[in-house]
Amino acid sequence: MFGTKEERTMKHTRIAFALGLGLAWAAPQAWAVGKGPCASDIEKFCHDVKPGKGRYRACLKEHENELSEACKKHLAQPRKHMKRHKGAQ
Repeated sequence: MFGTKEERTMKHTRIAFALGLGLAWAAPQAWAVGKGPCASDIEKFCHDVKPGKGRYRACLKEHENELSEACKKHLAQPRKHMKRHKGAQ
């Protein structure tokens, strides 16, 4: 009725893979240069900063009085996605 164990495993593997790809594609790109509410501020103030480990956020915080309103608003939002990841460790 539901196929063999191997068929079900393959089906579940394909579904998990497709969901993973979908989530990766849909992930917010707010920190990527050229995308998101802080893109122009990153280009202006943090162009020489290496991405990762919160370096863009730290750089933007150093320039917070000079940032665009959209970027300030973005930085003021709670970082729920980060809390979720930290809690999982």
